[in-house]
Amino acid sequence: MIDLSTANHGFLTTRGLRASGASDAAIAKARESGHITRIRNGWFALPDVDPELVRAVRIGGRATASTALARSKLWVMPDDRLHVAVAPNAARLRCPDDAQRPWDPANHPDIVVHWNRYPWPEIPGSPVVSLHTALANVIRSMPHDSAMTSVDSALNFRLDNRPIFTRADLGRVLAVLPRKHGRVETDADGRAQSGLETLARLRLKRLGIRVRIQARVSRVGHVDVLIGDRLVLELDSREHHLGKQYHEDRRRDLELTAQGFLVLRITYERVMFDWDSIERVILAVVRRGDHLHSASRRRKGLARTQAERIQAQTRVQR
Repeated sequence: MIDLSTANHGFLTTRGLRASGASDAAIAKARESGHITRIRNGWFALPDVDPELVRAVRIGGRATASTALARSKLWVMPDDRLHVAVAPNAARLRCPDDAQRPWDPANHPDIVVHWNRYPWPEIPGSPVVSLHTALANVIRSMPHDSAMTSVDSALNFRLDNRPIFTRADLGRVLAVLPRKHGRVETDADGRAQSGLETLARLRLKRLGIRVRIQARVSRVGHVDVLIGDRLVLELDSREHHLGKQYHEDRRRDLELTAQGFLVLRITYERVMFDWDSIERVILAVVRRGDHLHSASRRRKGLARTQAERIQAQTRVQR
């Protein structure tokens, strides 16, 4: 018998099995009984494992970038491609669907192979790269805002109330990447509870609109995004549905309205695929000054009036 409890994501390696005391005869018997299946030389898998991880291992690498992060409960942007990390000197890459055939990238436009080696160690026997490697590949292969959703998610995630990825870790990742990715550190914000908050924050920042994410409001708790004094954006996740959370969100909306806030509840689809319509509404509210309390609007109006008076005086003097 072999110890199947040591499987990582349902995968086992010949080296790992032998280290746990399994003989070649025991490994062969486990294959014959169907307890494990050979994926490629040195790699086995239990029944019903993730088929995309099988394809990554069969190629000769490990899942990385969004493929890996999606299996770590971190936020990733929609990406149907399979991302596979291989060593820069990797040889004998195989077809992901048939280990008897060699790898031909022309036949698999849906697969991205990342040829890289980073200084941090990978987990022996894992079909998935380390979090550091996955994020490095995401940063290098995805548009900036898309990569930032995963970076923020990693900085926010807690396991047993401990962070799994810190600012120091991010610094180590960026240290081995091209300098052009340096703005990742500036734009990162581990307070974001979802990628939707990251996308909204970065997009509004480019419009010159200052926002606060996860701002706390009395009798409500934290709101997703607060613009100015009183414009609240609540961003519903893709999994948002009827039930207890639905009713709690409506209670929060009523309480925010009672306190004088303006609430825009925005769906996942709107943020991801129809942001322009949201942007028009936000800009209209901000231009009217409705995102500010009355006193703030008066101060803003007074400042504008004074600035216009100074400009008029300057024109007269000229």
